[in-house]
Amino acid sequence: MQADVTIESVGARGDGIGRIGDRRVAVEGAAPGDRVRVRVTAERADTLVGTVADLLEAGPLRREPPCPHFDACGGCATQHLEESAYADWKRSLLLTALARNGLDAALVEPTVQVAPATRRRARLSALGTARGAVLGFSERASRRLVDVAVCPILTPRLEALLPGLRAFLGDVLPSGARLDVDLLDIGGTVDIGLVGGAEPGREAGAAAAAMARRAGAGRIGWRPSDAAAQVPLAQLRPIAANFGGVAVAVPPGAFLQATAEGEAALAAFVRAAAGQRVAELFCGLGTFTLPLASGGARVVALDGAAPAVGALMAAARGASLPVAAETRDLVRRPIAAADLKKADTVLLDPPRAGAREQMPAVTASRAGTVIYVSCNPVSFARDARMLVDAGFRLERILPVDQFLWSPHLELAALFRR
Repeated sequence: MQADVTIESVGARGDGIGRIGDRRVAVEGAAPGDRVRVRVTAERADTLVGTVADLLEAGPLRREPPCPHFDACGGCATQHLEESAYADWKRSLLLTALARNGLDAALVEPTVQVAPATRRRARLSALGTARGAVLGFSERASRRLVDVAVCPILTPRLEALLPGLRAFLGDVLPSGARLDVDLLDIGGTVDIGLVGGAEPGREAGAAAAAMARRAGAGRIGWRPSDAAAQVPLAQLRPIAANFGGVAVAVPPGAFLQATAEGEAALAAFVRAAAGQRVAELFCGLGTFTLPLASGGARVVALDGAAPAVGALMAAARGASLPVAAETRDLVRRPIAAADLKKADTVLLDPPRAGAREQMPAVTASRAGTVIYVSCNPVSFARDARMLVDAGFRLERILPVDQFLWSPHLELAALFRR
C-alpha cells in the first residue's frame, strides 16, 4: 500500500508522523513539512508504519544528514532534522513524559547538548564473511549490518580505530560468526570488549596484541555474554577512569556515561544539590560517589555489579575517602527505609527501567533531598510522580543530550521534601 502524506510532527522514535485517512502513520526518515509518498510496511497498535518511497517536496525542517551511512544505518534516527527542530523534538520527549504524569514542565532547564565526535562509549556488531569482517551498526528494524567507515558521533580515537579493528576481526572471525564489539575511549587509550560467539583461538592473542599496539588500544578481551567474566586477549596498559580527581580501574564491561561532557554536567548537578550524608543507589564505578566523597560527604553506595563496586572501594580506600560500598541487586533486593535512616540525601541513577522498587523506601525515609539521574524520561516521570505524591517538591530538571540523533535523553532532577 502507498499513499501521499504530509508530515506534521516527529514521534517518540524519531519517525515523521502524518495521517492516511483517519489512521496515524509513522514514516522513517521523514521531517515535519515533508510531502512524501509512503510505502506502508507494518502496523503497530493503532499506527501504520512506513518508509519514504519518494520525497515529493522537502519541508523547511529537513537538512542533509552529516553521515553518509544515515539512510541505511540504524544507529541514528534524526540526523535529517534541522538543528533547532532536532533540539525541540529531543526536549519534547521529556516535556511529554512530565505532562502525562501531571508534573511541571516549567521546571525544565535549558538542555545541555554535547557536540558530535564526543561519544566515548559505543557498542557495534561484527560479522565474519568470506571477504573479511563487516563492522558497524544494524540497519533499522533489521539485524543486517551496515559496514561503517565513518561515524560522526564517535570520538576521533574510536573512529580511527575502526579500520584496524575490522582487519583484525576479519582474520579471527569465522565466516557467518557474529559478535558485539564494545568500545570505550578513556584515559587516553581504548578498551575493546568482544561479546558473544565462540572464544577466539590461541592465535587471536598475538593478533590482538599486534592490532592493539598499532591502534593505541590498551586492552582487548572476549566474553561469551555480558554477564560472563572476560578472557583477556591483550593487555598493554591499564584502563582507568578519573572521578573527582580519583583514579578508578575500569573492569571489562563496566558502565560509564557516554560522553565526558555529559558526565561533567550530571556530576556538577549532583555535587551542587547533595548534602553531607548520601545514600547512593546504582552507584556503578563511582561517577558521582567519588566527587561527593572528595568534597567531604560521607557516602554509602550500592550496586548490583560486583566488579564495579570492588573497583570503587579500592579507589576510595586508596584515596582515604569516607565511602562504604555494598554489592546488592536493587531490583531483587530493594532497600528498606531503615537502610536510609542516616541519609540526608538519596541519590539514584537507575537503568532505563527506573527505580520503581526503591520508591517505597525512599518516600518513607527521613531524607530531605532526592537527586534522580535518569536515562529514560518515561520511567523517570513515573517515579517522580511517586515522590511528589509522597510530599517531595520537584525543584529543577536538567536535560543532558549525550546520545545525539537518537531518542535517548539523560537528565538529572532535584526533589526536596
